[in-house]
Amino acid sequence: MRNYREQREVCFGLADLSTNKSVHDRLVRKGGIGTLSNLLATAQDAEAQQFAALGIANTSSSRALCEEIVQLDGLAEGLIEYIANEQVSVTRREEFCHRSVMSNIRIGRV
Repeated sequence: MRNYREQREVCFGLADLSTNKSVHDRLVRKGGIGTLSNLLATAQDAEAQQFAALGIANTSSSRALCEEIVQLDGLAEGLIEYIANEQVSVTRREEFCHRSVMSNIRIGRV
């Protein structure tokens, strides 16, 4: 995506979809979470990154999908960098879901 506005709109749209548990499986299988993971790591817009993190967090709340999500290339690094960024306000829900994803990585479920 070429500009901040497009990145923000894509992240917002996918994050909005992620609030509906019935589409979580499709978000993972059709590449939506991969797109959010990529934008979390590459977007220069803080709001786009926030929406990306929220979409990942919402979708990773589905335990069965969490194990698939943590296997995405670059996801762990992107989440670590996002959470470590002192200028980012991470909500408790995002932090909980990100910790869930990270715990799956640490205990070797990937």
